Amino acid sequence: MPNFNPTVIQYAELTLAANRIGSVPARAFDGTRFRRLDLSENPLVSLDPAAFGGVEEDLSELQLTLSSNASLPAAAIRSIIVKMFDVFTFQ
Repeated sequence: MPNFNPTVIQYAELTLAANRIGSVPARAFDGTRFRRLDLSENPLVSLDPAAFGGVEEDLSELQLTLSSNASLPAAAIRSIIVKMFDVFTFQ
């Protein structure tokens, strides 16, 4: 995962598709502001329950790909009001 600098600017989208991301740690995007997050085409195995902590107010669309042996912790998306949510299996 890349490191992000805090910003007050809200972006429409953060695209990290096809970046070989295997895990998303707690509060990975804290300090950033965006409405749509694309984590598709990454072999995600581990998603921390607090992975989206700090972006709950802005995030409304989430797209991600999980490895076949990964699970999506309900706590990771519980506090997000998502209008569109796509999950795919990494091939």
